[in-house]
This record gives sequence, structure tokens and C-alpha cells, in this order.
Amino acid sequence: MTRRELVKAAIEHREAPRVPYIIDLCPDAWEALKPLAGEQDAAAFIANDVVDIAVPWWQWHELAPDWHGMAAPTSRPKVQGTGSYMDLPEHLKRLREASDKYFLVRLYGIHFEKAYFARGFENFLSDMVSDPTFAGSLLRR
Repeated sequence: MTRRELVKAAIEHREAPRVPYIIDLCPDAWEALKPLAGEQDAAAFIANDVVDIAVPWWQWHELAPDWHGMAAPTSRPKVQGTGSYMDLPEHLKRLREASDKYFLVRLYGIHFEKAYFARGFENFLSDMVSDPTFAGSLLRR
């Protein structure tokens, strides 16, 4: 069975020779594992059955200093797109030709995450209580 077939079997609750896996490491965890990996990079060392694919998305860009304070900011936020949807099909095709793994396309940074990325976790939690109108508008961006 290919790695892709292993994952599909698991999704369909069919028997397979082994349980497929995806281990997604944060940078600190990878740093701790590096001594065990030797010359291998994280992808080779972990050897996941799943390829985690990021799609074009957006991020906050050059937020003014008032976004880092306790009070809800008054300046307008700026965002910046990342990647290209035009290039995505060709990128996926190249990946498929080179891999027997299952592809998982994930969006990083749902609305709640994006909001606290802009304000800091504690500040955004405070915003939800002290200025729910602002917090709501940030979640809808």
C-alpha cells in the first residue's frame, strides 16, 4: 500500500498494514529532536504519511504601534496576501508526481488566531470583554 492508500484506508475505517500518521512539530520540538536526526531534515526524519500543504492566505502587515498596547487600536490594520492561487494547481501536480503521500491542505490562522496574532493573546481576550464591537469587527476581517 502507498502512504496515500494507508491514509484513505484509515479514513474509510478499513484494515491496513499499519496506522498512518502525521506528526506536526513546532520549531522548539524540532530543535530538541535535531540531535537524534543527524544529517536528516525534519521531513526525512519524521517520514510522515501525509504532506501538509499550505495554500495562499494572508497575514497582518506593518501594524501600527497602537496594535500592541492594551487598549483597542484606532489605526486601520493592513493585510498582505501570501502565495499564488494561480500557481497552486501546478504546484500540487509537481508534488503528486514526486510523492505517494496523502495531501492535506490546511489553512493556518483561522479568524480567532488571526485576531490574537495581531493583538497578542491576552490583549485580544481583553478586547472581547472591554470592547466587543472592536473584537467582533476584527473577527470579521
